[in-house]
Amino acid sequence: MLKLSGYEVRVAHNGPAAITLVEQFCPRVVLLDLGMPGMDGLETAGHIKKLSVGHHVSLLAVTGWGHDEDRQRTEAAGFDGHFVKPIKLAQLEAALERITNSEA
Repeated sequence: MLKLSGYEVRVAHNGPAAITLVEQFCPRVVLLDLGMPGMDGLETAGHIKKLSVGHHVSLLAVTGWGHDEDRQRTEAAGFDGHFVKPIKLAQLEAALERITNSEA
């Protein structure tokens, strides 16, 4: 969906691969699943935020975890948004627009 909307998209299937990809690609936004095996999305976010490019990255949680405690954990970890699957395209586009407009 994001490619069709004109975004350049890269995919990583686990936390360590996501960290490496962020270092190489330097994206503006990273969508992270919280429930990844091994290194979960919260731990991955912490590593991304420590990268030299990490302070330029907006993190969006896309997860099946939607309780208030889950939202508090993502906020504390530095995420800029928390979306419960299945995410509605309009919600994601609004978040991306907000992030893009904050750069201007």
